[in-house]
Amino acid sequence: MKIHVIGPVIRETPLLPKEVMNVYNQLRTELSRQGFSVFLPVADGMLEAAKPTEFYSAIKSNILESKIVITVLPKSRDIGPPIESTIASFLNRKLFLLSEVPVNTPRLLLGLPNIMREFSFSEVDKLIFEITSTFG
Repeated sequence: MKIHVIGPVIRETPLLPKEVMNVYNQLRTELSRQGFSVFLPVADGMLEAAKPTEFYSAIKSNILESKIVITVLPKSRDIGPPIESTIASFLNRKLFLLSEVPVNTPRLLLGLPNIMREFSFSEVDKLIFEITSTFG
């Protein structure tokens, strides 16, 4: 089963904060070990150069290919992950939120349809357990 991870994009430079990379690595390692295909947000030259409608179509397609979506919300206020989460919600994907600072998660995002649960960065293991016990 494919899991699409939404969050800050992994690029060669600038490097993402250590906390975000640790979360990404833990999700990829543990969920892959349980038989899930985990797709992290890695920079793609063609996607980076895409026109807005092509970019939206590619993001939508990636979300549609996944049964589960995990949104990683670090301290930084990147607007992309909440927007992609909204798309995933209205495409009826099961959506989990993983917040570095849960009190900063927008209420509107928490109230979207298909939000399964919010976890903090310190609860990645609980998120993994919930996914594997519910969908594995």
